[in-house]
Amino acid sequence: MRRLILSLSWLCAILLAACSASIAAREMEEAQATPAAPTPLPQDPPAACPITQPPDPAFTPPEPYPAVAPYGEFWYGTNELWTMLFPDGRWYALPHDEHGYGQKVFLWREGYDMTEENQPQITMSGRRLDDDGQTFVGETGGTNGYHADMGEFMLTGVSVPTAGCWELTAHYRDATLSFVVWVAP
Repeated sequence: MRRLILSLSWLCAILLAACSASIAAREMEEAQATPAAPTPLPQDPPAACPITQPPDPAFTPPEPYPAVAPYGEFWYGTNELWTMLFPDGRWYALPHDEHGYGQKVFLWREGYDMTEENQPQITMSGRRLDDDGQTFVGETGGTNGYHADMGEFMLTGVSVPTAGCWELTAHYRDATLSFVVWVAP
């Protein structure tokens, strides 16, 4: 009887070892077949991303707009078309879906009157600078708004396809305005 128990014990040990080896081999095959995940992008822009810096001397929009941009941002552009940007160049914590990372872009133009143009025809386009040169052209359209801190403004949305370093260009009538931002993942 003792011999039978010993034989069954050895048989169980051999079967367990064989099963474990089979499972380990299967896991190794699956790991090799799964492509490596891309290296995640950092939250802060790398030095190679030429984010738009505050101009020196600073751009000051014409009256009646405030001389200094609100909320710690800076004005960037010309009287024909300008925006406000964060000094660190980051767009972060953005909503993300299958179309990309969504952001609102505020724009101003000397003489813009929101009562005469309720839906300004703004188009945003973009070119990725830190990867394969991916580009996009957004839909044309926008809306308007007013806030005591900013005066009358034009507003449009943009869906940047991927995180990374992007040169974005706003097109409105005969004016264009380009700037570079880091879209954080």
